[in-house]
Amino acid sequence: MTTEESRNTAQPVLGPLTTAAIFLVVSVDPGDEETARNLLSQAPQLQRALGFGHPEGRLSCVAGVASAAWDRLIDGPRPARLIPSAR
Repeated sequence: MTTEESRNTAQPVLGPLTTAAIFLVVSVDPGDEETARNLLSQAPQLQRALGFGHPEGRLSCVAGVASAAWDRLIDGPRPARLIPSAR
């Protein structure tokens, strides 16, 4: 899958629960946007590589983008309910 294809492919966030999951929390410093985009585009490959040995676990990997990083990372409209997080 190319980077462009992965950006345009919706993740199944409402799929059935699985017995294993990957959660990534990444801070994106100014100037590191391309590195973050590359990491996000590799999530499907990471899921396949780690889940390959135990397909019965149905490993899932979901990535979210915080409001503060959205405009720097995503070329497209913001989701309607994407709001700044409270700290």
